[in-house]
Amino acid sequence: MSAAARLLERNATFIYLVLFAGIMWPPDAYFAGSMVTPQGQSNIYDFLEFALLAPFLGLGFLALRRRLPQALLSAWPVLALCLVAFLSAYWSDYPALVVRRAGTVTLSTLFGIYIAARGDFAGLIAALVKVYALAAIASFIAIVALPQAATVTGEYYTHAWRGAFTDKNELGMACGEAIMLAVYAWWRRYGPRWLAAAVLAAFLVLLY
Repeated sequence: MSAAARLLERNATFIYLVLFAGIMWPPDAYFAGSMVTPQGQSNIYDFLEFALLAPFLGLGFLALRRRLPQALLSAWPVLALCLVAFLSAYWSDYPALVVRRAGTVTLSTLFGIYIAARGDFAGLIAALVKVYALAAIASFIAIVALPQAATVTGEYYTHAWRGAFTDKNELGMACGEAIMLAVYAWWRRYGPRWLAAAVLAAFLVLLY
């Protein structure tokens, strides 16, 4: 793989890590403050996310074709669960919906397998710390500049922070993940330690 291709792959992988983290994603749901797509229907942003993920994974697996058999063999339990998800369409009242959601689950799983097949664990942890650093920056900017979008406006937990996420519970989950990743990255010196410390401090504030 050429230097330009490697750079493009790293940037695309980082973008997908941001999307899977749910930072202001999908944007219509985030800025509306509620679910704007009727239950069971496809969201155009999610559709585009996975429509672009499929060819990215195809090219990525092609570049890693020597590692692919071992990666798929190691991941057989989770791939078997993806198969069960597809098979459940046979006894579902909404088979088309099941197939669509099983497809997104399978693509998400294959993305995880691709990340593992890359074999750069230290780089992955460092990248995830950067993802959550971006999430923290976006959250604080939203809280200050877009308080209506960055706080819960529903019937329950009104005015609770949700930061750059679509729900306060997603913010709480992100806080837990970010804190664990930051501590681990700082301890193992994966990436800049100052960034890990900053992410830890930021998400402790957001968690509070």
